[in-house]
Amino acid sequence: MISVRVQVRTPNLDATRKTLAGMGRTPPPPAIAQMYDEWAFLYGSFIRRRYNTFSRGGGNWPPLKQATIGARRVGTARSRAAAANSKGDARSSLAFDRRGALVRADRKVSILKDTGQLFNALSINALGNVKKYVPYGVRFGIGGPARHAAIKRALAAGKGANTRGTNKGDANRQKLAQALRGQRSGSRASGRRTGAITIGRLAAIHDQGLGHNPKREIIVPPDAATLRRMSRIASATMHRTLTGGAR
Repeated sequence: MISVRVQVRTPNLDATRKTLAGMGRTPPPPAIAQMYDEWAFLYGSFIRRRYNTFSRGGGNWPPLKQATIGARRVGTARSRAAAANSKGDARSSLAFDRRGALVRADRKVSILKDTGQLFNALSINALGNVKKYVPYGVRFGIGGPARHAAIKRALAAGKGANTRGTNKGDANRQKLAQALRGQRSGSRASGRRTGAITIGRLAAIHDQGLGHNPKREIIVPPDAATLRRMSRIASATMHRTLTGGAR
C-alpha cells in the first residue's frame, strides 16, 4: 500500500479569518480600520462634490429666492431690490426664473453655503464632522456639540426688529433669531437651557426639511462609481491580508 500525506500550512488564511472576525469590533483590527478610513474618505469626496453641484443649482435642491439672496447679502429691502435687478447685470453670474427663484448662482449666494460651515463639516476632522467606527462599518455625517456661526448673525439681525415690524424682512429675521436663540423648546420644564443651535442640528433641519424649510438632502447613499471604488478597496484589503501584508 502506498500512501501520501500532505500538510498545508495556512498562517495567512488563519490570520485573515481572525482579522475578518474582528470587523464587528470597535475599534476594528488595523487592516479593517484602514479600509474603513479609505471608505470614509471616498464617501466624503463624493458628498462634497454633490454638495457643490447642488448648491449651484445643478441638482434637485429647491432654489433660493431673490429676497433670500438680498437679505443674506445685506439684510435690507434695498439689497433685495439690488439682487432682483442683478439678473440683468452682465457682471453677475446669478440667474432667476420667472418666479424669482435662483437657478444659477455664484459662490457668494450658493444654496446652503452662507457661512460655509455645513459644507466644511463634510471634511474629515473638520468642525461638526462625524466619522466613527461602528460594528461592520464606519459612520460619516454632520453632528456633535459644535455651534453654528449663524446664531450670532441671526441674533444681531433680530435686535430691534419689534421697532421695525413693518418691514417683512425684519420680521422674518426676528423669527429666525427667536428660533435659533438657545433652542429652548421644553427648557422651562426641564429647568435647563440647551444652548445655541449646533451645526448638526442645522444640517438635520435642512436635510429633512423640518419646520418651514424646504428639504435639501445633504447625506445620501453613495453613487455607483463610489461603491465600485469602495468594493475595490475591500478586495485589495483582503488580498493584502491573505498574502501577509496586512493584519
